[in-house]
Amino acid sequence: MGRRLLVLTGQLFVLADEVEQILDQAAGGKESVLRLGSDSPVYAARLVAAYAAFNPTGSVKVRIGNADEVIGWLRDGQLDAAIGSDPPIDGFFACQPLYRDQLAVALPLQHPLAERSFLPLAELAGETLLVREATSRTRRATEALFEQAGIEPRQVIEFHTREAIREAIALGLGVSLFYSAESPPDPRIVTCAIVTDLPVPTFTGHLICQADQRRAPPMRALFLAAEELAAHSPVPL
Repeated sequence: MGRRLLVLTGQLFVLADEVEQILDQAAGGKESVLRLGSDSPVYAARLVAAYAAFNPTGSVKVRIGNADEVIGWLRDGQLDAAIGSDPPIDGFFACQPLYRDQLAVALPLQHPLAERSFLPLAELAGETLLVREATSRTRRATEALFEQAGIEPRQVIEFHTREAIREAIALGLGVSLFYSAESPPDPRIVTCAIVTDLPVPTFTGHLICQADQRRAPPMRALFLAAEELAAHSPVPL
């Protein structure tokens, strides 16, 4: 009985929020700020831009973290929605695929291998590998791929942000594996597709919210924007 009532009262709260927002807008009140978290700065910006077309008066506040962090913030109610990979499969969250991506190698422009469009993974043996923190999804995928291929880097240097790694690559400190969405064009950096007999890691980014908020007007607009972005996924969904 308690569980059934919890579901129904959750729906009532969502409807009450919708009524309040409609009345506030009719009275000239300000629309509330949508709090969006993301493990991808690039897709956070793209989603906000697409969202503006569906909700021109809506305001958005973006918070960036790794995949585990943004899911935690969303679960704790610190966010209204999040972009992240591997969302929990439970009744607490509602999610929709936003994009799919694949690992590629990023090298400094002056690197001897930078002229290649396709780079055999084995040729990265003995290179200095630049990685994110231990909880990073990209780092876990990189380390798993290297281990399966039996490849040992000469050295591993850890940075906390993608921006720091890109700058380190440009300065010639080493190479790194990026998902294409995390590596915007930089004339100092070359990105090559990975050639290997092993499956190249891919992942799917999702738009996620608490299930009881899915029907709220700002969330409906956000999910419509996500549908539009999904049509341009780097790897087809």
